[in-house]
Amino acid sequence: MKLWDAFLPSVLPYCPGCPDLVAEDEIRNAAEEFLAETNAWRIWTDPVDTVAGQKEYTLVVPEHARVLKLLAAVLNGEPISVDLTSPADRDAHFKLSMPEFGVVQFGASVPGDDLPLTVNVSLSLKTSATGLVSIGSIYYLLPRLFGKAEMFSTKLVTVHFWVATIGTVLYIASMWIAGVMQGLMWRAVNADGTLAYSFVESVKGSYPFWAIRWLGGVLFLSGMLIMAYNMFKTMAGGKVQDMPVVAPVGHHA
Repeated sequence: MKLWDAFLPSVLPYCPGCPDLVAEDEIRNAAEEFLAETNAWRIWTDPVDTVAGQKEYTLVVPEHARVLKLLAAVLNGEPISVDLTSPADRDAHFKLSMPEFGVVQFGASVPGDDLPLTVNVSLSLKTSATGLVSIGSIYYLLPRLFGKAEMFSTKLVTVHFWVATIGTVLYIASMWIAGVMQGLMWRAVNADGTLAYSFVESVKGSYPFWAIRWLGGVLFLSGMLIMAYNMFKTMAGGKVQDMPVVAPVGHHA
């Protein structure tokens, strides 16, 4: 796929003054919606060798892509039925379904080893976090709507960025570590095969990480409060401006 900035010369003439970062984000969102609605991006995955008795197989898809829909499948050179409508009947038929994005599952055990399985799927783009992009868009548009050259305080904008970024990092890192820790505790066993930790113990062990996650949320919320104050001061005394509409460059026939 093209890099998103390659589309900017075709898009920016229709939205003069729009920051490149905002335009690229909207182009990405439009591409994702188009692919989800049309199934235009379809591929046959590379063959995966089956294992007798194994029902689930993970698909290998291009980087930055996510699986939307399972369309067809071939096992050992023969087409197999794809179950799209009745998951309750999986165990009664030798069909292939997709219980999760990127993971396919047989209803019955695979009959043998090393049978090549290839699957036709429709793809879309991986959804990316756009919170800070949306915030940046507001910082750009708001002063222009009220006849100002910039926000009331650009220093507060910088403070908001770093407070929100630190809060997001704390949130993600703490939840990731807590999840790995709980998983390891649930898998730990004693010499006699009994569980080394109870569920309650794994929950108690997560308390410190939940406190860090709370701190991250407080920081992110604090950044939004800073933004609200900055917006209020920017709008105070401002006047809504009627901006001229610039004619787009190059009309389609």
